[in-house]
Amino acid sequence: MKKYIIPVLAAFLLIGCEKTVKDEGKDINTEGYTLFGVDIEALDLGSGTPSTEVWAEGARIGVFGDEAGENAAFNLKRSDAGLSAASFYGELVKGSSISAYAPYEDGITLDGGALPCNLPSEQAYDNGKSAEQVLKQYCPRVFASLGEDGKLHFRYPMGLLKVVFNFDEPISITSMKLSSSKGISGRLGVLPSGEILAGAVARKDISLSFPNPTSSADTGNIPVPFWFVLPPADYAAGELILEVSTLDESIRVQLSETEVKRVEGKEFSIASVEVSSTLPGFDITPGILE
Repeated sequence: MKKYIIPVLAAFLLIGCEKTVKDEGKDINTEGYTLFGVDIEALDLGSGTPSTEVWAEGARIGVFGDEAGENAAFNLKRSDAGLSAASFYGELVKGSSISAYAPYEDGITLDGGALPCNLPSEQAYDNGKSAEQVLKQYCPRVFASLGEDGKLHFRYPMGLLKVVFNFDEPISITSMKLSSSKGISGRLGVLPSGEILAGAVARKDISLSFPNPTSSADTGNIPVPFWFVLPPADYAAGELILEVSTLDESIRVQLSETEVKRVEGKEFSIASVEVSSTLPGFDITPGILE
């Protein structure tokens, strides 16, 4: 056994004495600082090719420890700009549980031990944007907890609901509202464990606004998807109500049982609802027309 103790101890002492990190030829003095390895989850929301997230030059993250370092600003190593796996350094952060968010913002505080994530009650429809672009627009902040490998793995906490109208004839939509009988939390909390908790119900619905009346089908008669960014949740049959206003009339549909999952990089499956009908009777499937 003795022959193993000496080299292991020597290696430990060598690491412990290392107080600088090379960054583009310059030394970062890490004495009294913490250095974290981080990465961001690649997204594949129907494009077929996962997009690789990268850290922009000058990026900063906020880090919380349960012993020290509340909302400590951590700086990206200059040499890691443009990389997905990078290193950030900042003031000493200690604790058995550590969580982080990006991008950094002054004044962020923990809410019951969780990092807050707010959801806008009004979202805008834009047929030119992909599902990924919509998600990032209304969930611009990513969150991470310290993994068993000692790294911070950043992920998006929200989910997506896709609504597709498959009518025999196109309808021109002027507004859309998704409501829940139990309410939709407008504020999520992300725990250091990575668990996502819904906060107090702050609203009953989320509105999708349209700058101009939008047809439910394009010129090729292919259904156009409408996206809602939502907190991860299970909704019982009839709990979600979709109200659609058109140039001619309004449609009110109780959606079938729906599970909205947190987005996953390569294994993500979008919660999807298809509303079908033959005009003008509006026999809705699935769902119950009211």
